[in-house]
Amino acid sequence: MTAKSPNPDWLNTIELCDGVKAWYTSRGDNADTDDAYSHFNICHYTGDSEAHTASCRHALCNAVGIEPERLIVPRQTHSVNCVTIDRLPVDNDTLQGVDALVTSLDNTAIGISTADCVPVLMADPVNRIIAAAHAGWRGAIRGIANVTLSEMLANGADIS
Repeated sequence: MTAKSPNPDWLNTIELCDGVKAWYTSRGDNADTDDAYSHFNICHYTGDSEAHTASCRHALCNAVGIEPERLIVPRQTHSVNCVTIDRLPVDNDTLQGVDALVTSLDNTAIGISTADCVPVLMADPVNRIIAAAHAGWRGAIRGIANVTLSEMLANGADIS
């Protein structure tokens, strides 16, 4: 595991429930408003350079204390596609066109990217199953939250 560093200006932490932390990022305090890629960005399909997003992903992994292969972020398409991550490494093809992830893997961060969409985070701390869903208006009206919850339940989550 990489050494955990203090939270930089682009990283914020919330405790969802006992033992489950969520992090959310921003561009950072020093971002140039005229340059979309001037500071922090881990979204690998928005036009930023591969080297910059890789550097930002490495910084995120270092800050939260995980290995880079344990940061899983899909290529979202405003779908209701949800994938369970049950082993590593994850094949990139598995993450194409996916808007929600579920996992029970320890020391693994699943993430989604949002701008004007809503992040939906779910956790079953007893059975150690977490989920992250990207809910844009298309996904929201088509049921991305329900699809994600169903995937969690299929993996042993308990909502009672």
